[in-house]
Amino acid sequence: MTHGRILTEAQLDEMAELREQGWTTARIQRHFERKGVLVSRGAIDWQCLRLGADVPPECRRPSSQRDRPYRRNGRTVRPFSPVEDAQLLSLERQGEPLSRIARTMGRGNNSIRGRLMILARRDERAEAASS
Repeated sequence: MTHGRILTEAQLDEMAELREQGWTTARIQRHFERKGVLVSRGAIDWQCLRLGADVPPECRRPSSQRDRPYRRNGRTVRPFSPVEDAQLLSLERQGEPLSRIARTMGRGNNSIRGRLMILARRDERAEAASS
């Protein structure tokens, strides 16, 4: 079974541009639905994160870091702790492959990939705020 992208490169570019204009994922989803493209808000969020498409500072909501496991879509989600973040970044700096990092930390590959993207976005936001 082949897993292709739902959105074309041109649509991904459009999605990123809309996000950077401050559009919510729900609004972007409706925009593509009107064009006949069904894409979930989660997929939009993931692709924006992957592409580094961030909303302008004035459109951001305060971020919250959960410190205890919680349920999402019937699954238990274990938030990353500051200690795990440090371990993750250390393993990445050492050049460890994502699959090995995931096994070492007892997490899924996408969990590790997503966390690295979130940490990169945090760094970019902090850098932009300090300049």
